[in-house]
Amino acid sequence: MISAFLLIGAASAGEPVDCAWSEGMPWCTATVTIDAPTAKVEGILSNFSGLPDIFPRIDSSSVLAENTIYVVLEMPFPLVPRDYIAKFTREEVGDEVRLHWVAVEHPDAPPPESRVRLLNTAGTWTLRAETESSTEVIYRWNAELGGDVPSWALPRAWQLQGDEVLGRLKSAAE
Repeated sequence: MISAFLLIGAASAGEPVDCAWSEGMPWCTATVTIDAPTAKVEGILSNFSGLPDIFPRIDSSSVLAENTIYVVLEMPFPLVPRDYIAKFTREEVGDEVRLHWVAVEHPDAPPPESRVRLLNTAGTWTLRAETESSTEVIYRWNAELGGDVPSWALPRAWQLQGDEVLGRLKSAAE
């Protein structure tokens, strides 16, 4: 059931997703080259209120404070939706732009009630210009899905998440 749902609407980036356990949690990394300047890719990722327009799995996103967002994620039936609160920071390291996010608490975020709150959400978007008009994007994220996802489904879900997220970003930027 989870595999079929995650395939719906996926725009595949076609690259393998590498996952490994670190500090007791799964972390995954996926990479794609996008035919768009780094500034355009960064603009898409930094437009927090526009994320649901790019990534269909995001049901809603709202800005709670500067660089702090609240996101609700749809999950396949019978899994309940997930949500998270994350603070983003931007860092320039050599020729790379890194957009980091980490879970935070915020008083304006609604309680999780009928959702699973992803308390360990974290990751980094690394953007590196390959040319003036193309960008290598490295997407690294804490792949903990929380709640009731069966362990046998996780590797497939992680691959599909990397494909869908990078595929959608690529489609939006190109």
